[in-house]
Amino acid sequence: MPRSLEEGQYLLGDESRELARLGEQHALWRDRVLEGWRLAGIAAGSRVVDVGAGPGWATEDLAAVVGPTGHVTAVERSDEFVAALRQRVARSHANVSVHQVDLMREHIPIEHGLHDAAWCRWVALFVPNIDLLVARIAASLRVGGVAVFHEYANYRTYGTLPRRVEIEDFVTKAIQGLKQCGGTVDAASPVMAALAKHHLELVHVRALPVVARPSEPFWRWPSEFIRTFAPQLVALGLLDDNSHGRLIAAIDDAARDPSSVFIGPFNVEIVARLERPRP
Repeated sequence: MPRSLEEGQYLLGDESRELARLGEQHALWRDRVLEGWRLAGIAAGSRVVDVGAGPGWATEDLAAVVGPTGHVTAVERSDEFVAALRQRVARSHANVSVHQVDLMREHIPIEHGLHDAAWCRWVALFVPNIDLLVARIAASLRVGGVAVFHEYANYRTYGTLPRRVEIEDFVTKAIQGLKQCGGTVDAASPVMAALAKHHLELVHVRALPVVARPSEPFWRWPSEFIRTFAPQLVALGLLDDNSHGRLIAAIDDAARDPSSVFIGPFNVEIVARLERPRP
């Protein structure tokens, strides 16, 4: 049975299969991510912190964007992800430093100076204290620096058309599981609420919808997440083996139906700028 998030375990696991899924996920989202960084002003020479860097897929792209005159500080909690991240960046990214950090207990390192930008994707979803997460990010930025968040605004949009009750039941159980392990499903709202408290002024919010048919690459993003998370819900006692089997059958059935549409949980991009020094 998975431990709670406060005990330091990544709920979805950090084995090789999850590393591969995260890599595919980043590849699918990469164009939107690069556009978000561009809109936020992340460019050659920028100092950026990758908050909750995981195994480093986004870290590599940030390193390429900021170039040799910039720097990326990658912070991650998981032992396995930190090891994978260090192995990845050691090959060709001298402009990256990797730090194992639990943001609920430790500050973001600023050994290369206060950051011009922070990148934080689906981290608020997993932490028990979003206000503290935003505070850590704000404290790592220079005045005028920006924080870029990708977070869920409405998780209940997750599902298929035509509707499938097995997938709707999974979404309900997924929300329960994330809450049970200390997470906040619709994390965009508390992120937005915390900005002003930490002197971050909202610059823009951009919708990041996902609607895909079986033949389209983005279909795999919501469908593969279900395949990954459902066994964790079984281990948490929220889903039984029979329900799990019916859920997988429903996904397979939807994938064979060319008229099916998968709708991902609704995401938004939040960009905020630090307007004055912390007290």
